[in-house]
Amino acid sequence: MDDNRRRALAALLGAVLIWSSTYVSTKQAISQVPPGTLAFLRFLLANLVLLPFYYRDPQRGQGVGWKGLAWMGFTGAFLYFALQNWGLYFTSVSAGSLIQGGIPAIIALCSVIFLRERVSAIRAVGIFLSIAGVVGIIMVSGDITGGSRPFLGNMMMLGSCLAWAAYTMLNKRLNLSVNPVTATLGTFFFGMLFMLPLMAYELKDYHLALSWLTVGNILYLGVVASALPIFLWNYALLHTDASEAGLYINLVPVVSVISAVIFLKETVNLGQIVSGAVVILGVLVASGIKTGGRSDRLEKDTRAGD
Repeated sequence: MDDNRRRALAALLGAVLIWSSTYVSTKQAISQVPPGTLAFLRFLLANLVLLPFYYRDPQRGQGVGWKGLAWMGFTGAFLYFALQNWGLYFTSVSAGSLIQGGIPAIIALCSVIFLRERVSAIRAVGIFLSIAGVVGIIMVSGDITGGSRPFLGNMMMLGSCLAWAAYTMLNKRLNLSVNPVTATLGTFFFGMLFMLPLMAYELKDYHLALSWLTVGNILYLGVVASALPIFLWNYALLHTDASEAGLYINLVPVVSVISAVIFLKETVNLGQIVSGAVVILGVLVASGIKTGGRSDRLEKDTRAGD
């Protein structure tokens, strides 16, 4: 294994660990900060990090479709993070991360329905398995730790998956000719604007009392987790195949569940384990497993702000 490949695999693992850790950080932070307000602060900090890179681009602002970015901010920032954060408020990290593990398959299903994309029989089986696993996680909520109203929270997590699928469909249809930094900056900016009314409602008569741990998690989510994993992911793609890199994304729900058990003392029931395994199996089947040098893979859409 050469040095470039070794560094690329290390970058992939780093991105997976950061993305996985956001669930635990968010769960802790929303114990003291309202969910929508936390999302607003995350967007604000992420934009402050991205602004210097934006202003260093000599072609900044050129070819920007602001209406398209507004729609992407509504779906990929406002709806996605509002539903995810409120979902984690009501359900456990384990259940929430396993549900979002089905996002690739949900995107594939929406691509078939709305973009008229064609899929092979094996990929259709993978999509069905993954969706069935997500439904299983929602239905076996039962008596779980880490959530006061698990069914409601799980439905919100499913809603966040649909919001990200809508964001991806818009991204493909609009085909915006802007660089990733401008697109991410614009998405988060409009996400902040849409989040303002929710934040104002949440903070009405709400007394904020933040511990240093919460402040640290807010900074981590906004400064580290919103930008660094994108850099690591893009670096890894320079030295690995997209299909191979895509498989690492499937580690995110696994690592998230392990982190929730270790740091939040959550327990996972058998139904969640089985359903989560079905979700991951479905994504692997839909993504394509290499056999004899050939691969039938799902085109992956990674999450910039997870």
